[in-house]
Amino acid sequence: MPSYQAKDDAQFNAGNWVWCEDEEEAWLPGKVLGSEGGQTSIEVLSRGKKKFKDAVAATYEPCGNCMNLDMSNLVDLDVFSEGTILHHVAKRFNRDSIYTFVGSILVAANPFQRFNIYGQDMVNKYRALAAANEPSPPHTYAIASQSYMKMCDSGNSQSVLISGESGAGKTETTKQVLQYLAFVAGTPGELGIAEQILQSNPVLEAFGNAKTLKNNNSSRFGKWMKIDFDPRNNKIHGCRIINYLLEKSRVCYQNPGERSYHSFYQLLAGPTAEETATLGLGGPDDYPYLNKSGCTAIDGVDDREEQGLMRTAMEILHFSPDEQLSVMKILAGILALSRVNLIGDDESSAISPDTQEHLELAAQILGLSPDQLASSLTSRIEQMGGRGSVVNIKLNQEKATETKDAFSKALYGNMFDWLVQKVNETLFKGETEVHFGVLDIFGFETFDVNSFEQMCINYTNEKLQSHFNSVIFDEEMNMYEAEQVPHEEMSFPDNLECVALIEGRPLGLISLLDEQCSLGKATDETYLHKIDTTFSKKSKTANRYFDKKPQSRDSFSIKHFAGPVTYNVTNFLEKNKDTISSTLVTTAVSSELPLVALVFSPKAESPEQKAKKGGKNKGKATLGTKFKNDLSGLMTALHVTEPAFIRCIKSNAEKVPGKFTQKMVLQQLKNGGLFEAIAIRRAGYSYRNGHKLFAQHYAVIFVDLQVRTRQQGCDYREICQELLTRFGEKYPQQLEPHNWVIGLTKVFLKTAGEQNALEAVRTKSMEHLVWKLQAMVRGYITRRRIWLEQHAAEEEERKARELAEREARKLLEEQQKQLASIVKVQTVIRKFVAVRQYKKLSGLRDVARAQRSGSIDELTNALSSMKEAVDVKDLPSWARSKLADADKQLRRLIEVEELMQTIQEAKVDLDLDTLKESLARAEELGISEYSEVQQAQAELSSIEEKKGVMERLMSFLKDDSAVANVPALLEQAKDLGVDSSFVDRVEDVYQTVAPKLEARNNLRVAVEVVHHDSIVDCLAQVKEMSGNNEFGPFGQQEIQAAEQMLKMLDFEGELYKGEFPRDEPRLTDELIELCARVENASDPARKKEAKQDLQVVVWNDAKLEGLVRAYKWRAVYATWLYWKENAEPEDAYSTTVDDDESSFYGMRPGFARYKYNVHMTIENTLQVPATVQGQIADMNSSSPRKGGRTAGRKPGRSPRRTDGRNDYTRATTARPAKQHHTPVYRQQRRKEPEISDEMKKLEVSRQKTAEKRKELAKTTQRMAQLCWHKSEADGTAGTEFANRRKSRWK
Repeated sequence: MPSYQAKDDAQFNAGNWVWCEDEEEAWLPGKVLGSEGGQTSIEVLSRGKKKFKDAVAATYEPCGNCMNLDMSNLVDLDVFSEGTILHHVAKRFNRDSIYTFVGSILVAANPFQRFNIYGQDMVNKYRALAAANEPSPPHTYAIASQSYMKMCDSGNSQSVLISGESGAGKTETTKQVLQYLAFVAGTPGELGIAEQILQSNPVLEAFGNAKTLKNNNSSRFGKWMKIDFDPRNNKIHGCRIINYLLEKSRVCYQNPGERSYHSFYQLLAGPTAEETATLGLGGPDDYPYLNKSGCTAIDGVDDREEQGLMRTAMEILHFSPDEQLSVMKILAGILALSRVNLIGDDESSAISPDTQEHLELAAQILGLSPDQLASSLTSRIEQMGGRGSVVNIKLNQEKATETKDAFSKALYGNMFDWLVQKVNETLFKGETEVHFGVLDIFGFETFDVNSFEQMCINYTNEKLQSHFNSVIFDEEMNMYEAEQVPHEEMSFPDNLECVALIEGRPLGLISLLDEQCSLGKATDETYLHKIDTTFSKKSKTANRYFDKKPQSRDSFSIKHFAGPVTYNVTNFLEKNKDTISSTLVTTAVSSELPLVALVFSPKAESPEQKAKKGGKNKGKATLGTKFKNDLSGLMTALHVTEPAFIRCIKSNAEKVPGKFTQKMVLQQLKNGGLFEAIAIRRAGYSYRNGHKLFAQHYAVIFVDLQVRTRQQGCDYREICQELLTRFGEKYPQQLEPHNWVIGLTKVFLKTAGEQNALEAVRTKSMEHLVWKLQAMVRGYITRRRIWLEQHAAEEEERKARELAEREARKLLEEQQKQLASIVKVQTVIRKFVAVRQYKKLSGLRDVARAQRSGSIDELTNALSSMKEAVDVKDLPSWARSKLADADKQLRRLIEVEELMQTIQEAKVDLDLDTLKESLARAEELGISEYSEVQQAQAELSSIEEKKGVMERLMSFLKDDSAVANVPALLEQAKDLGVDSSFVDRVEDVYQTVAPKLEARNNLRVAVEVVHHDSIVDCLAQVKEMSGNNEFGPFGQQEIQAAEQMLKMLDFEGELYKGEFPRDEPRLTDELIELCARVENASDPARKKEAKQDLQVVVWNDAKLEGLVRAYKWRAVYATWLYWKENAEPEDAYSTTVDDDESSFYGMRPGFARYKYNVHMTIENTLQVPATVQGQIADMNSSSPRKGGRTAGRKPGRSPRRTDGRNDYTRATTARPAKQHHTPVYRQQRRKEPEISDEMKKLEVSRQKTAEKRKELAKTTQRMAQLCWHKSEADGTAGTEFANRRKSRWK
């Protein structure tokens, strides 16, 4: 900058703020400290003091006067430089203002988060501002509303050009523009054309967008949307979409961390049932076209949900179900092809057998023949010579793989073109006079390795930049004319030479690439050599925008407006040809799937294709030529519209909210051509500012002008004119007359030199003002100090007097507070004493009231409250006496209450002892007249009778032969009101065992009378009944006794034949041993010998007969007779007869003792659980009898002796106690019956009940001793209480 020379006047430059270049932040503000020795010292913000050479410092732009202002439109800046623009964009971004105007250009910074600045309310706001022709804050809606109003007012077509790099937010910005148009020009409440236009986005994004390293939803194609409007009502009439340069290589290959197009992942995430059955889909990791990049999912994105939105949009856009299925089949076919591997050598190739099934699946899905598809992938047919001869050329493995990938890319690319055409069939309703164009195009790109696609993209941006420069230059000229600023013919830097380098004919990069493609043996290297020789500096056709380093063998560079980019020519020719073999085309056209055949069949050009070429109709061309023609058509469409520009920038590379990377943003601003507009501006008057702002800022140079700026209604234009005129007269070398102009609303300065001169003089003026202000302040401080010294004594006396008064007032207030506190304490104490006395008296009243009521609860609560409230020791003697009386009365009430409860429980439990004791105690307490006591006394006899009946019935349950007249007892129990369940149980048991008891008793009688035939008959009957017994074996003891008796009869028959005499000898040990020898002899000889020994001792036959009879009865009935003859079974346990383990009933003495205890427990409790009654019945079938055998005998039986004994029984009663010998056949060990847990629990319960009753008796006795006194007062109280109790129970 020639106007800024630090070395000429260091004082002039000191204090200026300039933009200093920084490696991290691009530009930082710095304050010039001075210049010395050829170096300028600058205090750089956040970097400290730095020194720069004067030549370098001279190039730094000034910061200007608007650094601290919030500028929504940066065209109003006084300094228009890289640092200034970057500073204001960053400052607004940090305040969540992501939009900034630079003239008519909108800069939109992607915040990577959602802000609530969109929707119907915001649309209405900007629509109203545009209708009122008022300035709008920066916003996407502001651009859309201004363009829409221009279209409505002028009838001219409008366009919005949206550009930026991947991830900058172009797609979202496009949606916002379309959303605004849909709101203001659509049909509200209907699914009309506006909604269909919006719904085209999900479809095109699914098939044309992908995840890249810079953006999760990057558009990989350009899009020009021409929205037609009805001029009669300015409503949307239709729309036509033109797509540009789809990145088809992404179908087969993605960089690490990227994804292919969204449509593949959406298909795999949520296919329909029909698609799953017919397409054989797997997961993304199963397909080589998708899994090589290592990324198959996007954080925060649900592919299944996105697919649902896409399918809904396709239905709204009138895609039929068959068309949707065909699209999905093409996607599935491409995925299946990716799993096909090709094997071979340098000569030929073939399908790998391992992947043959995938080839067949792909062919089936795409409607192709598997053999034909395999042949088309591994060979091609070419026509040779002029006569149409064809040759089948085999492809090696590498070429075959390239062919497969080329077919997949062509299939996807053609399908995408068909999708756009299908959408247009729904949206396009015919041409109209006016339209609104929206261009969503890829921004300038540069990577580590740039190829043919990047050259086409950057070529597009060069063309758009040329158009942009032209528009901005026209705006600049229009502004000069509007401000009535005189100006000469100006030129602006353009990039037409760079554009010609790429698209020139016949010498252009694309033309030369087409020429190389037409040559049979051309390669990428020959193409690089060709362009090097054509455009190098030594060539006659040299182009300064072309560069190639001599050592480079595969790359060249182009100096674009945004910076130089190096391109690698590898695969340039192959990508430019963009063709597949005619064999594959023929195979695809023969497909049974109509959509596959359609997208590969030759057809007439659609309107979209004609629009791309700008109306030109040419033959088949290369991809570069096609793209050049498409771009030419786009530029033609743009030239007929009035454009508006939106430059989208990416705030940071990490895609995180709230971060602003200045260096990265600066490069994007350069790529967006923003600083080309700066160059255009600098060609005229570089620095401009409004009249008011300029006058208020620089009027300090002349004090009188500064005073005028503070007056209302001042003419700021006149002040600016006078200020610059006087400044030029005072400093003629700094401000020449032809370097400034006063416009209608702004002040224009030619270069930065004039602005720096004004700033330097303003700084000096400010210094003079500061010096004057300092002098005034110092004078005031001095005068103030002198005045304070003069009045110091008076002030000290006044303060002392005020202090004494404050202390006196404070002392008086404290005394008054103390007096008030004493009075308050006395009041509280008196109140406390009164309340305490009241509580004492009220407590006694409550106690007396409770005594009169006779309620235990009330009296207990009253006494407890009284004792809690006051200390009994503090009460007077009469009060303590009344409390003692109340306490005695309470204990008596509690005892009577518990006694009444005990009487009721004894009545329920039929506990006669407890009932009698309780009645006796009631009589002692003088409450015999109570209704409960009298009722219990009246029921005592019936309870005794009921208990007797139940005991006899329990005896029957324990021994079915113990009770004679069971039916009569049952009737009596019913009359007495015994528990019906117990009576029913006894009746059931009786009805069950009655016939069995009769049979068993008959068997016993037959055994007792020793009648052989009766024993045999009765034994058979009992055995039959024993087999049907549900409680176990029945009559086992009787059966065993009968069988033994029959054995004895057989034994007796052998000993003696004839009648038995009545005199029976007594048994001795010697005779018992001799009889046992006869019985137990193992062979006839031994038995005969034993008989002879017996006859020697007992030689009389009659005595022998009696001996045999006595031995037999002793052996069989010894234990049984003890049970019959003794009153208590315990007597039999101590006898010698039961010492043997095998007794008549099969019980050992110890177990018999336990059974007896259980028997006694049941008798005492009189309560038999239902689960125990069945077990008692079982045990009764094998338990000993307490009564004789005649107790239950039915009428008609033979008479028995009244004492229950016969001659043989009496013969055995005198036998020695310890001379019992059990026969051998009685010595087997019988199994001990099991005792259930219920019986054991019953015994434990009985013992606990007995202990509880004993404790209760003791407690009652103690209470009686404590509560009952012989005094007259107590007797009176007891009588009153008894009377009240009696009346209560009545």
